[in-house]
Amino acid sequence: MTGIRILPAAPRHRAAWDGLYAGYAAFYRVAQTLAMRDTVWGWIMDPAHEVKAFVAEDAAGRALGLAHYRPFARPLAAGVGGYLDDLFVAPEARGMQVAPEARGMQVAPEARGMQVSPEARGMQVSPEARGMQVSPEARGMQV
Repeated sequence: MTGIRILPAAPRHRAAWDGLYAGYAAFYRVAQTLAMRDTVWGWIMDPAHEVKAFVAEDAAGRALGLAHYRPFARPLAAGVGGYLDDLFVAPEARGMQVAPEARGMQVAPEARGMQVSPEARGMQVSPEARGMQVSPEARGMQV
């Protein structure tokens, strides 16, 4: 698939993000209300809040997936780490090879130099993520 863009979530993504996030909750069988999604969206849109989000969209602007993350200080390394909270690809977009399209994407300035948190070590890889290739920007990240 061509034309995939990974972008910071913006107000225009709200309706599509809402559907994706509801799908993410359903996948994990977590009860989630519109009020809960309103709260999370408010966090994402608040530049001062720690929760950030990316949306993957196709050339037509259709949202295909989302990622929520939080930068955090790593005092021992005198750097910034990144905690990936949520990662979801719409069922209809799975198998469309979205990941290879993301290899050349630019890393957001706030994500540069992030390290994988100790909590993420030993995590199970979801079936839709297997076979994904690491972007050149992410190579060398410490796990």
